[in-house]
Amino acid sequence: MLPDREFSYIDYLDLPDAQRLFIELKNIILYIEGLLEKRGLFIGIKGDWGTGKTSILKALESYFRDYRGFPTLFFEAWRYQDERHPLVPLLIKMEEITASSLRRRLRKVTKVLLGSSLTDVLLGSVTGMSLGKKIGTKEVKEALSSIEKLSLKRHSAFEENFKILKDLVNEIINKWRPNVDQGIKKKWQGFIGTDFSKGKYLVLFIDDLDRLLPEKALRLLEMLRFYLNLPQTLVIMGLNDKILARHIKERYHLEEGEEFLEKVFQWSYELSSVPFRKDYTPQIHFRDLRKRAKIDDNICELCGILDPITHRKWVKVANRMETRVKGDRLEIGDAWLSIIEECFPRLEKMLREFPHIKAEFATDFSQLEKRHKDLFEGIKTEIQEDKTFFRFLRRNFDRLIEYQTRVMKGGV
Repeated sequence: MLPDREFSYIDYLDLPDAQRLFIELKNIILYIEGLLEKRGLFIGIKGDWGTGKTSILKALESYFRDYRGFPTLFFEAWRYQDERHPLVPLLIKMEEITASSLRRRLRKVTKVLLGSSLTDVLLGSVTGMSLGKKIGTKEVKEALSSIEKLSLKRHSAFEENFKILKDLVNEIINKWRPNVDQGIKKKWQGFIGTDFSKGKYLVLFIDDLDRLLPEKALRLLEMLRFYLNLPQTLVIMGLNDKILARHIKERYHLEEGEEFLEKVFQWSYELSSVPFRKDYTPQIHFRDLRKRAKIDDNICELCGILDPITHRKWVKVANRMETRVKGDRLEIGDAWLSIIEECFPRLEKMLREFPHIKAEFATDFSQLEKRHKDLFEGIKTEIQEDKTFFRFLRRNFDRLIEYQTRVMKGGV
């Protein structure tokens, strides 16, 4: 079975048809290369959960590190969501790619940012009145006075920090000595087929913004845009833009939260759900299943009637099918039931309670209404109201039932 983790494009770049299979990845790389200039650049890789954002980011990290020889840093934002200042852990992690002679200056910026968090603490004491704390006029005046002084210091500190970071990025790039895996570089060379001679960049990858609480993700976005809009700096972020846009809309009272995100990124790429493709899905999502059973034309046709679903969901469908392989064969009825269980979770939970119905459900749905009228109404309700994975759920369910009637009962 395939684990629920990012797909490694690197392992498949040398396939004879890799350029056709991974045309989306190649197009993203070529477009980014076309955008690179001396100025800073922010790029968003957007998509719902399971659409492959982390897989794309990991592939881009390898491309810029192993093929282009740039200093790169991969930052998993969700691991640090309890930090008061969201940029501090990123700067600390930047020490991994910073020459020892430069680390002292980087730590100076980090210390200033940590100190600026005191303003948040003081603000908390003032706004504590709304939480029922007893705070007198004297305490409020003292807190406001402290905030005013700190604000002036922060403005001056920002100017200094920005200059330090700008100089540091330039020196990190100039002092960087890539440790390139020649085998991986050769794979990229064959896949891309183009040499790029433009200058060097520091490339930062910010992943899992959608795993942060929305307000935390938004604050990190703001801080990144504020402090890291630096020359020769490429920041590539993976995010679930639907969740962030909803939070931005509520916070800033905008008609559409996407307006804010458009100002953050110079370019964005939206990852979509994917349909079943006979020339792709068995090789990529069903690769472990194929080791145990033949994926015949009937199973391909069955999967092909579904609307597009995420990469992660195709892997989970394949894993369910693999649990039902008998010997070296996957029966079409077992493949059909695996799709029902994985793509219709509310119905699956209901069928757990009635295992005898589940067996009949997989072999002759058309007879269920006659035999179990009371339960049939509940089944229809679950089907109509569960829109977890399909926008047009009833259409997909009806297609599956039609397939069962036409093919499975026909003995094909």
